[in-house]
Amino acid sequence: IGITVTVQLFALSIDAYAPILILIGVLLGQFSASRRTRGLGQVITALGLLFMGMHVIKEAVTGTTPNPDFLTLLAMARNYPLGLTCIAAILAIVLQSSTATIGLVISLAAANSASHPSLQMDLGLALPVVLGANIGVGITTLLVGFARVESRRLAVVNLFAKTITASIVLAFLPQMVVVLGASPGTVVNRTANAQTVFNLLKALLI
Repeated sequence: IGITVTVQLFALSIDAYAPILILIGVLLGQFSASRRTRGLGQVITALGLLFMGMHVIKEAVTGTTPNPDFLTLLAMARNYPLGLTCIAAILAIVLQSSTATIGLVISLAAANSASHPSLQMDLGLALPVVLGANIGVGITTLLVGFARVESRRLAVVNLFAKTITASIVLAFLPQMVVVLGASPGTVVNRTANAQTVFNLLKALLI
């Protein structure tokens, strides 16, 4: 659940302050005598770098003109949520991060609201990507921890819980879109809320 905070912060456009986070992290990590403070500095630096990468992605998406073929693919993807979930899972495995994958969707949604209304990014597209991103990072965790029995068991349970939760959400996708659509904010905030709700449901399932 805690990792969803990163997505929520990104949805609040805190990525614009990434250089400040990096500066604070470097100062704490390099010039502090306390080991705990240096560790905190490393965490802040890592968050700053993550937000910096997402900010670059957002700016790149916002500054480009959408290709008509891409718009057609988006329209088609809306009719195949299961396929979109699988694609998002593969992307999360490649990026090794569900946050980065969801960040791409948030960037597209931000571009939609900012300068490209034709993108028509909505929860019908974003929610399957959130589900796939979580499944993908679960597979990555399993691959990383496969060598040891204890970590493999934990990763299998984690992946099983994510898959079951995603299956339930997909089964009630139209209803979930309506519920999340009623939450305050834009589609950017609602996409971040979808990530939080998914992980809350997974925690309840476990």
